[in-house]
Amino acid sequence: MVRKRKVLFCFPSCVSGGTTVALIDLLTELVKEPNLQIDLFLIKKHGEFLNKIPKEVNVYESRGIWQTYTVTKEQSKNFSKWFRFKYLLFRIWNKVFTTSFLSKFVIHFQKKFKNYDVAICYDHDIKVKTGLDDFILRKVKARKKIMYVHTDFLKCNLGTPQNLKRDIKFDKIVTISKSLENQIAENFPQLKEKLITINNLINTDKILELSRQDQQSVKFQTTYNLISVGRITQPKGYDRAIEIAKYLKSKNLEFMWNIVGDGEYLATLKNDVKNNDLENNFNFLGFQSNPYKFVKKSDLFILLSYHESYGIVLVESMVCGVPVVTPNTLSAEEIVKDFGFVTPNDTNSLKQQIEYCIVNKSEIELKKEKLKNYSYNNSKIIEKTLKLFDN
Repeated sequence: MVRKRKVLFCFPSCVSGGTTVALIDLLTELVKEPNLQIDLFLIKKHGEFLNKIPKEVNVYESRGIWQTYTVTKEQSKNFSKWFRFKYLLFRIWNKVFTTSFLSKFVIHFQKKFKNYDVAICYDHDIKVKTGLDDFILRKVKARKKIMYVHTDFLKCNLGTPQNLKRDIKFDKIVTISKSLENQIAENFPQLKEKLITINNLINTDKILELSRQDQQSVKFQTTYNLISVGRITQPKGYDRAIEIAKYLKSKNLEFMWNIVGDGEYLATLKNDVKNNDLENNFNFLGFQSNPYKFVKKSDLFILLSYHESYGIVLVESMVCGVPVVTPNTLSAEEIVKDFGFVTPNDTNSLKQQIEYCIVNKSEIELKKEKLKNYSYNNSKIIEKTLKLFDN
């Protein structure tokens, strides 16, 4: 009887977002492998996608105050009084001590995880230091330790001496685009030999199925429908939407911008829409468990992000047959090719490109024809992932 290889994934929570979707899709495929046992360690077991974790995956949760790291002030109101007390205590500590010190402190009291073949930090620390990478290095015993990088290494200032000293301890560093691998290799040559590119796995069959469901419930106005999907945060560029919409309106163009998602910038965005008399041009749909049925019914997908290492939503939109407009982030051209429009990463270029698309509807139809032949190679991604697990 062949021994199952034990693989531990570590991730903050299941709050909605592109990286969460990518993880769930990857786990869904990996549990089909008969020789793998998949475990998942979450700092906090919460979020919109918690119920999407495959039942074959064993899910573990951190202890104590560490759980508060993944929760916003607004989200903390939904938990118990004891949890809210821990959250308040963490916020006070966070003002007194450095985040790095806090991470080391909370990790010290965590349970040890032993006898794994592979341990994976699927969320490289960005601005808020979760400590997951330190947790794997200090508290997980595994033959191979792997770190995934999902964001622009330079734009997010991840190449600090402290980070590099930690990152080099991992056996492999997975980048989710070739552009990101090249960026890290060129700027941080000490990591070059550890780098490998494996694109995010995207469940295209599921997306196509969901995009066709319940189409009659999508009540879009009979105008030109733009759509943006994802976490509504400032780095995702939603502040650009106001200037773009004002410009399109000044050109007397008819459009409705449908916004699918939730996030800490949502209230600000809604307020800006109201203050700029744009309420007839925006439709806020909130978080949707099936955003694809809305994407499929749209004319054009808009990504506004200031930086992306691999825009999953671009792939999802193209799978739905909808052309995209995106600023030239790290891997935009690598993803979009000739199935959409990549502009310089500034608001002026974006608004002119969107205007062009609304006016030149025939060109959009040509892109839609091309997208009928669009495909995404998941089998190669699974093959590379399984090879990565081999000793």
